[in-house]
Amino acid sequence: PFNSPEYESIMSSALSTKHFLLPSWSEAQNEYTAPNFMSPINIPVLYRAGPSIGVNSKVLISDRSRISSSQYSILSGYGFIPIQAAILSFMFGLTLLLLPPVRKMLQRMLNTYSYDGHANGKVILDTEVTSLISHSSNSDEKWKGLSRMVLPGDPGVYCTGLLGASVASVLLDTTTTTTAEMDSTKATLPPLSGFHSPVDAFSTSPDNVDLLEAYLTQMDSQITLGATRSSK
Repeated sequence: PFNSPEYESIMSSALSTKHFLLPSWSEAQNEYTAPNFMSPINIPVLYRAGPSIGVNSKVLISDRSRISSSQYSILSGYGFIPIQAAILSFMFGLTLLLLPPVRKMLQRMLNTYSYDGHANGKVILDTEVTSLISHSSNSDEKWKGLSRMVLPGDPGVYCTGLLGASVASVLLDTTTTTTAEMDSTKATLPPLSGFHSPVDAFSTSPDNVDLLEAYLTQMDSQITLGATRSSK
């Protein structure tokens, strides 16, 4: 199977119908978010990496997107109303694709469509991890981990190309080092073979992950990490 059996149940919950039909609140953004249309691919890949990077089989992953560049206000229900309208519109569009004339028209549009990417764009990826239980029996403090990655370019072409180039560079560096070079530089184990996410493949050594971060930084990416704690 693609994923380890212990992750199947939690992955099914992460990809439930509720995930795609309703807006979800994001504490990191302080507003409602829409489902990421790539989550049916992203979430299984992340759970596949679980055993290698130490992700507990009870961790629920939510892959969401903002659909507006500006912050939502209370007038829009902090984004609930426009996002729910967008979800319904998307479902209506999928229904229209069942009609052959609509599919033919869309195919003609795609045959003439070309986009070279937008270098001046920006992609922001926020990751939030919240503990569900306290780490101390004498305290009700709960920890929250936050990370932000800011990447240049549009998400579909430029940013994707940047990520692909960075991963390819790390693969080249970690698989073409000779034995003598490995002894002299104390290079670490090569990446995992097979179908893996980049961080999973490079999890054989922290140095490999650091090398990936270094390449991303060279390409004007920014990565920040942080942690907070709260009491309830």
